[in-house]
Amino acid sequence: MDEVIEDISNSFTNLKKTKKKERKHRGDPSQKTMITEFYFNFNSGDVIAIQCIDFSKTLNYNDQLNIEMANAKYFDWMTEEAFK
Repeated sequence: MDEVIEDISNSFTNLKKTKKKERKHRGDPSQKTMITEFYFNFNSGDVIAIQCIDFSKTLNYNDQLNIEMANAKYFDWMTEEAFK
């Protein structure tokens, strides 16, 4: 994750960056799966999101590193409407 963040930072030097934050995965009833997130924000509202998902051992899933590029309208829908 850190290498991806560094590569994107070097490629897009003018983007606003968030701090890395951690949250529980809402799809895991045990609340033991953790997501670490980092975002790059364009002035237009478009986003590059990097997520590292550390699944609970009881779920028997492989951990994931996800990179998402989304326009502002889609990102707003995903974060504000899709899962509510």
